[in-house]
Amino acid sequence: MENAAVCVGHTAYFLCDINGDPLPDYEWFHDGMTLNNTTRFNMRRNSKYSRLRIINTKTTDSGEYTCKAFNAAAVLTTSGRLRVTTDC
Repeated sequence: MENAAVCVGHTAYFLCDINGDPLPDYEWFHDGMTLNNTTRFNMRRNSKYSRLRIINTKTTDSGEYTCKAFNAAAVLTTSGRLRVTTDC
């Protein structure tokens, strides 16, 4: 997963490009805390990846985002940092 930077109020995206057989389930975390699918934090998946979309970003959204993909065969994680700035 790559790091990202956005201006306050914009939308940020993270892609979790971990796949497997059987298809994994995904969990997303912000600074170690589990994220739930909400209006602002939208998580979707398909057969190749999971995507996290953060709508109307706030400075408090800055930090580390982690995707955990897991199935019967393995558990894998990947992380990226988000920087939300007011200097736009």
